[in-house]
Amino acid sequence: MISSLLAGQQEWFILLYPLVSLFAALASALVGFGGGIIMLVLLSPFTELKVLVALVAMVQLASLVFRFYIYRQGIDYRLTGLYLLGSFPGIVLAAWLFEAVNSQQLGIVLGIYLMYSAWRPDGLPLANSRLGIPLSASVMAFVSFFVGAPGPAIASLMSQLNLAKIAFLGTLSACLLGQTLMRLGAFFRRCSA
Repeated sequence: MISSLLAGQQEWFILLYPLVSLFAALASALVGFGGGIIMLVLLSPFTELKVLVALVAMVQLASLVFRFYIYRQGIDYRLTGLYLLGSFPGIVLAAWLFEAVNSQQLGIVLGIYLMYSAWRPDGLPLANSRLGIPLSASVMAFVSFFVGAPGPAIASLMSQLNLAKIAFLGTLSACLLGQTLMRLGAFFRRCSA
């Protein structure tokens, strides 16, 4: 139905992606996260979900690099390192399973994640335990690989750590950037294989 509405509107359709990306980047810059969810919701009627998840990671990269640069003074590098170390196994496992998931199954996972993000519970109750951050990061990296929007999950984990605002924003930006680079590496590897 949507494709029939857009028939003959190729120029307008091509402008849709950058306009949605700009809107998502602005919203994300104001709140600190949420741009990926906005892009997923607005672009999912027009793009196959498996392609969209990789596309969102690519589009978010520029915004994340900019936010990383802006908030670099507040980054807690120890916490970021723990988070990214924990993310790696989740990314590897998710990349391996991603090929087996079809777009319909991915849509169900995305719907559950969007409801979770709207509800915004306090996240996994592991943040303050010794292995809590790497374990939480692994779970979140696994899930976010399939939905392409890790911001709300990482923010809920970081909020449990009672960081100062600049440390929260800097560490969140660093974790998002690191995890997005890992996801893009996995997508690139899968596409080139």
